[in-house]
Amino acid sequence: MGLPGLQATVFYTTGDAAHNTSAPTGALEGSGWQWQGVWNGFAATPIAANLFITARHVGGSVGDDFVLNGVAYRAVERYADQLSDLSIWRVCPAFPSFAPLYETADEVGRECVVFGRGLGRGEPVEVGGEIQGWKWGGNGGVLRWGRNRIAGVTTLEGRGPMVVFTFDATGVEEEAGWASGDSGGALFLNDAGVWRLAGVASAVDSPFRLTADGASFNATLTDQAGLYRFDGSAWTLVPRRRFPQPTQSYATRISSRLAWIQSVIDAQESAPSIPVLEVTAAPGGGWIEALDATVDPEQQLILAPRTASPRFYRLKYCRALRLVSIEPAGDWLELRYE
Repeated sequence: MGLPGLQATVFYTTGDAAHNTSAPTGALEGSGWQWQGVWNGFAATPIAANLFITARHVGGSVGDDFVLNGVAYRAVERYADQLSDLSIWRVCPAFPSFAPLYETADEVGRECVVFGRGLGRGEPVEVGGEIQGWKWGGNGGVLRWGRNRIAGVTTLEGRGPMVVFTFDATGVEEEAGWASGDSGGALFLNDAGVWRLAGVASAVDSPFRLTADGASFNATLTDQAGLYRFDGSAWTLVPRRRFPQPTQSYATRISSRLAWIQSVIDAQESAPSIPVLEVTAAPGGGWIEALDATVDPEQQLILAPRTASPRFYRLKYCRALRLVSIEPAGDWLELRYE
């Protein structure tokens, strides 16, 4: 089974590069589009006031920006899950809203809305004169949405627990499958009228060959029969069966990693506030970090050295804080905040 990083959304009914490049409406309004931001060129989703989640394998670094609805949020800390393909990043400032999580393990059979950035549908893949899917094409870098239905759950070695959906010729309206580069994109389920994040795009079935010694290619297929897939040691023909064998898309299962996700959220929300004290000689600008100051988050107290010349102070942090008093204490100033 090939498991490349994801990079596209392929639709069964159309190869139009502009298809579903704006927020869904009607019954699908509010189904997650509003929470799809850009991280290291891939998609990611806010899940708490200062946290977003994405696929671990897409990378990124502290100091990079996560861009959501045109606003940049600087990443300040990473939490990588050792049991799945998930990473959570802490950012500043805080998000105005964030996605609720899907907490129950009843995903199978439910229709979902999926999101991703990257390439679209390319050339058709023909076997015996019949079109059985499409290679991955161009027109990347734009968020798109599609629909599908959860077909099952599984575990992928090195990537952890997954929910799975297939690319079917007789699937739901707006039937879509992921492809290389859609990694980090969200899978949302409707839970009693509330759209909740149930999965994060991780992998797909690919690549393929037309012959055992032919050129390899990536594709999203309604049927793999008659093509060759690598079985770990050799390229093997996929036999034709009574029913089609579509390619599968895999999303890291939120409900299986809920305890870890919630532990990160709880730790971040209960952590003491550690602001940065900035200083300037004039209130009009020129603010720099006061490196000679010390911060005690438990006492909500900052000690800064007294100087002969006037200094102006302000606090910088992810959440709103304010200075409530400044008092002299020997050679120091005691600044208290809340």
